[in-house]
Amino acid sequence: MELQNVDLTKATEKELLSALENNAKVNNSNKEQIRKMENVSVPTSVEVKEKPSVVLPCTKKETKKENTLAKELDGYVQMVKSIGWDNLEANIDSILPDKNDPNYRNIIMRLKLEASKEIRGVDVFRLENQDGLGKEDLDDCNDIVEGYIGIISMLDEKLGEETNTLEDTDSDGNRLVFMPTKSGNMAVENDLKSIAQEYYGTILKLFKSIKDGTFKNDYGFDQTPKLKKLHTVCDQRAYVVYQKLSNDTYLIVSMYVKKSMRDKGCTSSLEARYTECRQMLDGIRENINNEEFMKLQKEYELDLFRRLGDTKEDSKGAYINA
Repeated sequence: MELQNVDLTKATEKELLSALENNAKVNNSNKEQIRKMENVSVPTSVEVKEKPSVVLPCTKKETKKENTLAKELDGYVQMVKSIGWDNLEANIDSILPDKNDPNYRNIIMRLKLEASKEIRGVDVFRLENQDGLGKEDLDDCNDIVEGYIGIISMLDEKLGEETNTLEDTDSDGNRLVFMPTKSGNMAVENDLKSIAQEYYGTILKLFKSIKDGTFKNDYGFDQTPKLKKLHTVCDQRAYVVYQKLSNDTYLIVSMYVKKSMRDKGCTSSLEARYTECRQMLDGIRENINNEEFMKLQKEYELDLFRRLGDTKEDSKGAYINA
């Protein structure tokens, strides 16, 4: 049995779990070998008939397209390394994003894989230096491995908390209504055509922040008279513009990505859009209590969210990024 390595930019969650389980078994086997070595009364030299092959970690290759998810996961790994693995458990709640974050599970899986790689590094060191390590050194290695195993168990508990939250909470949240065009289509259909796919994940997070009531980086257009009743959530030059219709219902007016922070064209387009929207507001408000109307809005929401990257839906209509 050999250590298994995976490419984090391509591997599925199932493949990551399989790799973790396989490497845990290899680690346990190696620990048993070390224990046997410790029981030898005179540790002179050990004949190794076959040295296990070591698969080196995949090096990150530069690609023309930025992998937004990979960069986000790398950021969390660097954050953990900067505070130290020993301090992770005490700081885990402040490091992890909200459980509703679409990448919450991916972040934990990446941290588990990184901890498994640290265990693998210790095991490789022990095997390569087995002739020169004394009992005290071997005990230190075992303590380090046990520490990382404890970290993996703690991260598994966080995954369990996430599952319970999804099961116990009504995750459907606030209701979304989408501004129509005069032809009867949703206005954001035109917006989606002009947004690069690399921003889909960010746009999706912004929609979900409206759904769950966190409203990421929210602000109003108070300084623009024609847009005074509008608000926007934003992140990384991406914006989703909305107007509140009731305590739990929000009209989505527009979504866009600025080419630069000084891009004034988006404001002009938004003013034109909202001028058209105001003519429909009364009719939209009358329909938010219409079951058939809201059912159509929900169906469009599901379709839009899938196109933005959501690939799973639970029994309550909550979205889970795969």
